[in-house]
Amino acid sequence: MSGFDFFVDLTITGTVLGLDHTSEREAVHAVFGGGFAEPLDSFGLVEFGWHEREVVFYGAQAHRLSWLTRENGVEPALVERYGDFPDRLDVDDLLKAVAGQGFPLEEQPCHDDDHVEFRSPVSHMGVLAERSSRTVEKLLGRSFRPPWRSFPNQYERFESSVRHLLPLTDVERDAWFDKREPVENRTDWWGCLAAATARGTGGAGGAAESARQRQLLGLAIHRAAVERGVYPPDLAATTEVGLLVGANLAPDDAVRRWLATAAMPAPSDLRAARLLRDQIHEVQRALPSLTDPELAAELRRWGTVKPNLLVD
Repeated sequence: MSGFDFFVDLTITGTVLGLDHTSEREAVHAVFGGGFAEPLDSFGLVEFGWHEREVVFYGAQAHRLSWLTRENGVEPALVERYGDFPDRLDVDDLLKAVAGQGFPLEEQPCHDDDHVEFRSPVSHMGVLAERSSRTVEKLLGRSFRPPWRSFPNQYERFESSVRHLLPLTDVERDAWFDKREPVENRTDWWGCLAAATARGTGGAGGAAESARQRQLLGLAIHRAAVERGVYPPDLAATTEVGLLVGANLAPDDAVRRWLATAAMPAPSDLRAARLLRDQIHEVQRALPSLTDPELAAELRRWGTVKPNLLVD
């Protein structure tokens, strides 16, 4: 075991000694010490960014390895677990190691010609490296593939579609979806439509009514996509829970549908464990809104499972 293995583990599992975006600040500081400092906890190699007690980004600033290994030292908790750390991390070595364990990274478009970017479709960790030296600068999460990748420079088109859909009935919308849903890139098409709708849901004051209409349209769009088999049942239920909570609607039925899909993964199934941990975190946001006490109790039981997933 070496410091290199830390970066492999982080890339594959999306966890830092069992911590990630689903962790609470007390758990992070129990491992790394120090006092909470919103918006950024920088422990040396490891960073956690916060907003209102929620993790907004986390991971490793690998570009600090040269001076950490020479002067300040890598965090004791990491050294205790992994041993000595290298003074640099080579992206090709990392790519080979994670692919060798069955978790290949996807190269991403990079707007900076001096760098290359990769992301893990499993852990949603992003990797940024210098193109010439191949030295990794950052491993940060969570990184997602935007649906706009399949529909570049078409935001105005989708925004226009949203404005057209707002006053329509459900029957009229279904006819519109059936006529325009593409054969290719279906998931991204629905994702762009949902993203364009969500852009206008933060209204206040005079914009509140419009924001409410967009929240309800976002829910209708999601349900139409689910009816057409765009999303698997667990993801469909997880997303609907978030939409219902955001619209101040009862999420009980969506939580029940998610619970019907929830199952403990095999100990070696990192993909399933990563997915389940993420979904528990998202669905737990419904707890204050649930009307069924027994349903809330069952969801809390899954909450006790979450910290133990991806922990060896």
